[in-house]
Amino acid sequence: MQDSDLFSFTRQRKLLTPTCSSNEIAETAFNLFRKNYHWNKPIRSVGVRGSGLVEATDVMQLSLYEDDKKRERRERIDTTMDGLRRRFGYQSIQHAIIRTDPLLAGINPKDDHTIHPVGYFAG
Repeated sequence: MQDSDLFSFTRQRKLLTPTCSSNEIAETAFNLFRKNYHWNKPIRSVGVRGSGLVEATDVMQLSLYEDDKKRERRERIDTTMDGLRRRFGYQSIQHAIIRTDPLLAGINPKDDHTIHPVGYFAG
């Protein structure tokens, strides 16, 4: 996170289990943001990064608890949305909450995203 004076800080949290769910990643990031940012200055940027990534097809120990069933359902929804976006374009399907902000709804992260070489972040 970076504020309007270019002061930045990072926070991290390891998820308890691997996930493909964009919703779970976003919820975790937003919870970290709420807990650590006190609204003293306007926000300039917020970034979310993943590390320790594994293949989505890797074997994972499942639980008998309800939370894992919800997680599996969310991951299936994300997989379906990704397939529809590949076939019909990014704007073909969106989460309803995105539609509450017209500026945010118009962003296409695949086409509008700036990709930096790995060396850009080193050092």
